[in-house]
Amino acid sequence: MSRFKLLHAIIAVAMLVMATAQAQATLAIRINGTQVNSIATPMNQLVPLVGTGTGIAVSATSSSPGGPISSNITTTDVNLQNLTNGTLNYTVEVTSDFFTFPPNGSGASVLSRITTLADPPNDTGSTISFQSWISPANTLYGQGIGFAYTTGVQNPGLFDINSAFGNIASLSTPFSLTEVFTISVGAGKEWHLQAKTSITSGTTPGRPFLELPEPMSLLSAATGLPVMLLWLRRRNRAEAIAA
Repeated sequence: MSRFKLLHAIIAVAMLVMATAQAQATLAIRINGTQVNSIATPMNQLVPLVGTGTGIAVSATSSSPGGPISSNITTTDVNLQNLTNGTLNYTVEVTSDFFTFPPNGSGASVLSRITTLADPPNDTGSTISFQSWISPANTLYGQGIGFAYTTGVQNPGLFDINSAFGNIASLSTPFSLTEVFTISVGAGKEWHLQAKTSITSGTTPGRPFLELPEPMSLLSAATGLPVMLLWLRRRNRAEAIAA
């Protein structure tokens, strides 16, 4: 074998190894902006975060890369107990990447669901919101308008099963899924939350289509404003000189 062919074979093997490494999926959990745990291969995990008189435990599973029926962050459990005399606030983010089902360019149907259970059952001082994000950029914790699809914010009540649905006309792969819980727990209260984000192949009639602005259109909007302001300034200066 010539040196050129040998070098070419070595490069091909190296690129294959790099592609395999890059396709390693991750499941991660972040609480109040701090990543508390992550694993390279999605599987069940329990991540406790305990403070004085307060506790929170989060567990989640991921089906990455997904298929043959769906891609999921499923059985996300958030358990909270507030033993303090004040209100405790949490932002919990669960994320997983490298989903490749449904196939690239195909239509997809999105389900975002949260179930809540409160103790005591008449708790009116706590609030929960939940939101699912689908990021074609395949970024962990990928969220934000113009960056990812979302079914919108859900505000479940006590003993509630709250679901939101949507369609994606053409889904790019690989993509990431992110779930965001915003929680305010009153003094002496306990909450158990269970959530699921699921992507299935094909759109569902009657569901709204989720929009994802093109990055270039956002860039044009961002760069076009300064150009317009500069043009207006020059025009005003020219009018002042003419006067």
